Amino acid sequence: MEDQEIRQALYQGKVTELIERLAKSEIFLRATQNAIRPDRMLDREYVTRFLAFTELDYTKEFEGNIDHYLIKAMKLVNNYRESDIRRIEDKFQTVMGYCAEIFGKFAFRKYNRIKEQILLSKSYNENWRRGPINKAIFEMWSVCFSELTEEQLDKIVCKRKEFLMKFCDMQQDRGFITAIKAGDQHSTNRRIDMARNMLKEFV
Repeated sequence: MEDQEIRQALYQGKVTELIERLAKSEIFLRATQNAIRPDRMLDREYVTRFLAFTELDYTKEFEGNIDHYLIKAMKLVNNYRESDIRRIEDKFQTVMGYCAEIFGKFAFRKYNRIKEQILLSKSYNENWRRGPINKAIFEMWSVCFSELTEEQLDKIVCKRKEFLMKFCDMQQDRGFITAIKAGDQHSTNRRIDMARNMLKEFV
């Protein structure tokens, strides 16, 4: 069994019901373009990562072992009141919706522009190289977007082209390249801090 299948079996309750709903939600499927296969509950692992990195203080609670961290989040959410569950669902819907609107087909992926082409409209999208959905980038934007108000996120939408170009440039930064490759505590904190600093230019 995969780790997420084990977690789902061991910590059944409010949290597993919530994770299943969110993994099957239209907005999650749209944001990820149906690219995260539900086989072996990989889609639910992504949702669990969202819960862990947005409900726990990752700077203090995450010590490098992702399994322990996700279990800690599941235990926490299992004891939540219904009002907290609804709060999480609303937050998830908001973050996934804005990720879909801002990034489009590049949501949660590494991507590169070819030569000096600029993403101006949908017709230009095919000229950008994109990689598979990346767990580290998913966690990073989940954290950063969940910290913003809808008014701030709308500002990014209005500057979508510039934002995508800026993140494209950041992906060429040696520090970011190093931080995105590893799952240790320092790398996790580093990449989220870099994304957060980038956001300051737009909100």
